[in-house]
Amino acid sequence: MVKKIHNGPWPAKMALGEKLQALGISQEDFNFYSELFIQNRQRYIAMKDDEGWQVIKSKTGKFIKLHDHVVAYHLLGKYWLGVLAPEVPRYLCIDIDASESLPWVYRIVRDWVPRPIVFQSSDSKGLHVYAFLEFNFPIKAKKLMSITSMELKMRGVETGPGICEVFPVPNKFLRLPLGKGSYLLDPETLRSMNMNLKESIAFIKSNLWRHCFEELFPRLYRRMKNGQV
Repeated sequence: MVKKIHNGPWPAKMALGEKLQALGISQEDFNFYSELFIQNRQRYIAMKDDEGWQVIKSKTGKFIKLHDHVVAYHLLGKYWLGVLAPEVPRYLCIDIDASESLPWVYRIVRDWVPRPIVFQSSDSKGLHVYAFLEFNFPIKAKKLMSITSMELKMRGVETGPGICEVFPVPNKFLRLPLGKGSYLLDPETLRSMNMNLKESIAFIKSNLWRHCFEELFPRLYRRMKNGQV
């Protein structure tokens, strides 16, 4: 699993290249991770150990765009980051909280999503189940959240805080994967895949599947095709 790489006090400054070297990844790996999971850099939140989440702003109160240096620190385990949804998202993330219901909810989600990428989201041991979308997936974030919640409800899963939430959500932040306490899980067994960061990124590259609208929402697709919606 990906563990916290740095121990002791952080240097006053580290060049991006130094951070990537400490992470054991290339610039190409880093760019792939950033482009896949960060689709809106206009605002972000961060949380350090024993502190709450904070929206990051300048001294004048303006939102600060998310910089690559900050993303690298997230991967190094200095703090956690949360990002906003873009207007048209490229992934769907099912956030399943740690509870007695988790195995049951996950089985339903796994039966629905053909080829997910699954992470332990944090030390809380919840799951983030990602279904990446085709680039021509014709839907905005608010509508995607709505039809996903409806699809899960038809399968017996009520969505909401505490058990199962749907992301991306407009104006709501989602924790980035592979920070401290987050690592890849085998989608069949939910066991840790025991990969370092470079291996994790390579696995995601090799197993990245972009789902089409018809694949995830076949009933809605048929209704749209027949002019019923």
